[in-house]
Amino acid sequence: MSKSSIPAGGLSSCEQTLAELLKEYPSVVTVVVQWGDQDIYQHVNNAIYVKYFETGRISYFNLLVEHMGQSKLSMDYRKPVTYPDTLTIGVRVDPKSIKSDRFDQECRIVSHKFECITNEGRATLVCFDHKAKRKIAIPKEFLEGISHLEQLNANPSWNSTSVGFNPKL
Repeated sequence: MSKSSIPAGGLSSCEQTLAELLKEYPSVVTVVVQWGDQDIYQHVNNAIYVKYFETGRISYFNLLVEHMGQSKLSMDYRKPVTYPDTLTIGVRVDPKSIKSDRFDQECRIVSHKFECITNEGRATLVCFDHKAKRKIAIPKEFLEGISHLEQLNANPSWNSTSVGFNPKL
């Protein structure tokens, strides 16, 4: 299927819900909930959501071919997720948070089974020179890449791919 096409017959109800809930997120990746992600209470363990956020964050950076270090993370839990389910994770940069050496990313996790937002999170990311072991200014090219990726979000098109529904391909 072409990356710019919508499946024949349009989007399913779940796909439409995902598209609406994640329309402001330029990077979207889908993960399948594993049975082992659950805790003794038979819902996904809170620590696993941090792993999902990390998956979304790395997906975002893979679009820019650059990586940043995480210095802070917060997560709001709205609804327990249970096995079996599939989750789609959207990640974006908060433009108001951009400083010379850091910025915040926002994450939204949506359940396919419940067709709702289950978690939202925020991480502060810092540009770091690993050889010199110090913070550095965010490279201009990287900021331009973020700007380009986020502007693509203004006119999203949702597509079915092997990993889920990705806007702006």
